[in-house]
Amino acid sequence: MYNSFVDFFFPQLCLICGKLGSPICKDCLAKLPKARLKCLRCGRYNPYGIYCRACRVKNLPERVLACFAYDDAVKELIHNFKYKDVSSLADSFALEMSELLKDYKDYVVCPVPLSSSRKRWRGFNQSEIIARKLSQKTGLCFEELLGRGRSRFTQVQAGSKQKRKQNVKGVFYLKKEAKVPKNIILVDDVVTSGATVEEAAKILKRAGAEKVVVAAVAMGKSAKPTVSR
Repeated sequence: MYNSFVDFFFPQLCLICGKLGSPICKDCLAKLPKARLKCLRCGRYNPYGIYCRACRVKNLPERVLACFAYDDAVKELIHNFKYKDVSSLADSFALEMSELLKDYKDYVVCPVPLSSSRKRWRGFNQSEIIARKLSQKTGLCFEELLGRGRSRFTQVQAGSKQKRKQNVKGVFYLKKEAKVPKNIILVDDVVTSGATVEEAAKILKRAGAEKVVVAAVAMGKSAKPTVSR
């Protein structure tokens, strides 16, 4: 009843075209640029979202998938979702992500965690909201397996991939009550260099996970490839 009351007096408008009905209409959603999947180590295009054979090292994710390219329109949507509390966008994001994951039947959905201080400041973890919606749409179980401490530096997602790797090194930990499943879908809102999801996947694999597939709303350009070819 409360939601109906709010929708009546404050109807949702598409953030792109202004059409009444939802924070992003089907037409605008269909026009968003698709992600150009790549090897996160060298940046080479790979339509399957896997690492090049020469770039693979131990404990990397099996695949890194994303729906959209992290361009201006997508950036604006995610900014509204994260900082202006347009949480209803999670439905649209999760629906698009579910299409990428139709063949993943025996997996558990797990969000990339925020630090407790950042979560208190923002009021929620955007990856957790998306992961819960994704669980509902796919029927896969949802589990919060990881916690997150303070980053090594204060900069958030800045600098080269090497700096980003240092920024997230050692920040994730396995929750005490966590029972790590064999197959995990690790959910994040945006993947750029891949340093965050690689670090999270490393913790999960060291704890017993056999396969970790990353699913994100958007994929951006790396600041600097780790390997040049």
